[in-house]
Amino acid sequence: MMAKPQGAGHNQFFWHDTDLPFIEARFVREGRGIRSDRHTHDTFSIGAILGGASACKMRRGKHELSTGTVIFINPEDVHDCHPLVERGWAFQMLYVDTAWLRDVQAQNDADDGGKFAAFDPVLSQDPLIFAGLARLGRVLADPDVPVLGKETAATGFFSLLSSRAGHGRHRGQSPSPSQQDGRGAVAGQTERRKLARVADFIRAHCDEPLRLADICGQADMTPSALVRAFGQQYGITPHAYLTNCRIQRARHALKRGERIVDVALECGFADQAHFQRVFKRQMTATPRQYAQVLCA
Repeated sequence: MMAKPQGAGHNQFFWHDTDLPFIEARFVREGRGIRSDRHTHDTFSIGAILGGASACKMRRGKHELSTGTVIFINPEDVHDCHPLVERGWAFQMLYVDTAWLRDVQAQNDADDGGKFAAFDPVLSQDPLIFAGLARLGRVLADPDVPVLGKETAATGFFSLLSSRAGHGRHRGQSPSPSQQDGRGAVAGQTERRKLARVADFIRAHCDEPLRLADICGQADMTPSALVRAFGQQYGITPHAYLTNCRIQRARHALKRGERIVDVALECGFADQAHFQRVFKRQMTATPRQYAQVLCA
């Protein structure tokens, strides 16, 4: 169902519908104070800058976004963002389940051999993509549009996106044989598999008080080597990755209507205050604001 605008000054609100679990939306009318720490999403995220300007650090690069820009954030891409002008920025973000989007890509022959095809480059100035994304946001937020209309609009837009936006190998995927050969390629693939096991282990045990030794055992690497390699692979430390996994798990729990205090403890935070501070730094909204709009 459509929720009423919430948040500081009623400048931002979220949209979610239990009948459309594969997509979620966020709308910010005036984001002067909205800035986030480095974090990731377990979904594909796509945003349209509707006004003002902002900066985003992602893939070790800094990107400036102005009105009319669309940004693509692939799952697990580490990023942060902040406004570039005093009046702030207005934007909308959609968070899309990658399995659903992969199916749309496959239907348009744009998947990666049955897998989700990452988007590259990360920015687009294509007016058709921008207009289509803005239109989809309006459809999703319109309480008078039925579920079928919203689902049809989402499928239509992401089919358009699959045909017009670039796809390419991004950080974390294996390079082609022409880029590496011999033992170097084998060693690189082995390390990537080890780090993938580490990431899987952290996600599976993110509600536990993990120590560095616990995750080193998953890769048979020394702490120094693991921290260095993990940072090169994922762009953040294992601890930051753990924190991000906890926030993602908490977000899903809040969507299910669980109490904030219970979510804080179940997701591995010391207490509710600690959870609130970390959640707001990453989501730029408090857990209560997020929960209220999703469960209204």
